Amino acid sequence: MKKHLQCGLTAALTLALLLTACGQKEADANDTPPDAQAGSLYEDFFTGDVTVTANLINAGVEATTSSFHAPDVYATKGVDGSDMDWTITRFALLDLDGDGADELVLNIDFSGEEEYVILTCYDGAVYANQIVYRGFLSPKADGTVAWSNGAFDNGYARFRFENGVLVYEDFASMSEGSDGNAVYTLNGESIDEAAYSAFLDEQAAKDDLAWTEFSVDAVNAALAG
Repeated sequence: MKKHLQCGLTAALTLALLLTACGQKEADANDTPPDAQAGSLYEDFFTGDVTVTANLINAGVEATTSSFHAPDVYATKGVDGSDMDWTITRFALLDLDGDGADELVLNIDFSGEEEYVILTCYDGAVYANQIVYRGFLSPKADGTVAWSNGAFDNGYARFRFENGVLVYEDFASMSEGSDGNAVYTLNGESIDEAAYSAFLDEQAAKDDLAWTEFSVDAVNAALAG
């Protein structure tokens, strides 16, 4: 696991949603387009007709497990069972891993701190991955984001999923070398500061992720889209 997930994303988690839809016949699911399957499952997520099993992930190790009804966690407490309030402020639909089905990205006010929850569908269930603010900076319409652990530990990533769990794939980074100078990489190759600066300009010029003010009706309308 990447260093910034181990150190910076201590609030990362996976919520396995045990949905009624999970009991449908496999043939029925296979006959339904991926976006339609996802839309139905995401709608169920917001109705409260689901039970959530929450696995709090820290550096790849399961720390705690608890169960609750899905909407409750966003209205009354943090996923770790704390009394921190969650408020969903906006959302976006985006195919992060290129599998043809949109993920649902939620922007969360977490007791005054900005965080993100990414819902994805896998094997007839919904999985939610919580990311702290500095792990999901400047999200772009092409699914790339910036992350930062500090002035000499930051970069850019794309995403994939392993059994519903979000995985970062870094394609650019800046770190501190053994001599104290900055080290730049892009697509697995070392580059100089000028080339990295040019990359930053290109990344900044990309279209930003299009957000919509959150409401359940707005999400349902977007999913029906």
